[in-house]
Amino acid sequence: MTIANDTVAGVRLNGTAIAWSTHRGGPLRINVIRDLLSRLHYTDKDKRLTRPDPQIVFAYDVSRLENDQLAK
Repeated sequence: MTIANDTVAGVRLNGTAIAWSTHRGGPLRINVIRDLLSRLHYTDKDKRLTRPDPQIVFAYDVSRLENDQLAK
């Protein structure tokens, strides 16, 4: 997690902890939505439907650059 106190894409961040994720191509949009839904707390959540593909949405790690999973 990173403590941010800046502006990203025109949105002012207020110093709260932000969890940064990295996203790969392919069916990106649906997996980003699944990732966001997995982080929300609501009743009757079907965890099978909110689990993003770990090959597309994953936590940033510098080793992913070395393994060519991310563009440099």
